[in-house]
Amino acid sequence: MIDAVRRLRLLTEEQIGAARTLKGAELHALNCRRVDALFELQLAIADCEELPDDPLLREEVAGLAGAEARLATICRWVLERVDRADALRPPRTYRRTGRME
Repeated sequence: MIDAVRRLRLLTEEQIGAARTLKGAELHALNCRRVDALFELQLAIADCEELPDDPLLREEVAGLAGAEARLATICRWVLERVDRADALRPPRTYRRTGRME
């Protein structure tokens, strides 16, 4: 299970790098890989009768939680900037002729 958590943390850290540099295609590919990693982790958890009380696992989970928080912060920041830039553009409306302006 610790390997699944570690892979997910490493993917999240790669996502942080892609989000910081605004590499959309890379971020999309990482998101697809993340879905697979999350599914793998779900299977690993389902296979356990009882979650292990392992300090290394707790450390990896804490690292994953921190990385996910950083990723969420970066994504919110980027989305706020995009919303501001979009607000500066005049709204698209229809002309009297029925064509989009």
